[in-house]
Amino acid sequence: MITEYSAGFILVLRKDGEEDKFLLIKQLSGNWSFPKGHLEEGEDSKTAAIRELQEETGITEFKFAELPTLMEEYDFNHSGDIRHKVNEYFIAYAKQVDVKIQEGEIVDFKWVTYDQALETFTFDDQKVVLKEAKKYLDNLNK
Repeated sequence: MITEYSAGFILVLRKDGEEDKFLLIKQLSGNWSFPKGHLEEGEDSKTAAIRELQEETGITEFKFAELPTLMEEYDFNHSGDIRHKVNEYFIAYAKQVDVKIQEGEIVDFKWVTYDQALETFTFDDQKVVLKEAKKYLDNLNK
């Protein structure tokens, strides 16, 4: 079985007195997800995540949270072949809110609250990752 690796961001917009918001993107397929993409040859996860965030959203200003990365794994059917997918997510705080979506790959974006994200995600695996991220973020605030 072929394994594909991707990396991305759980990007958090935090403003005093407001609920955290998370950046979601809508892919051409119609699926909502965190910004992420495949690792290119010779690229590590962190480098790939930064590149994909910049390509898909135009965001270059952010600060990594001092938290562990979160993993998402699943199998999917790709033209009759079953593949294993491993996504690694870095949690970071957005320093800019302006998003310029990548034409031809991304069709929309939105900053949403935790509850809105749970309602928006296409796949349950992403909801699990978001729940883990929220636990870490909530513990940082204590």
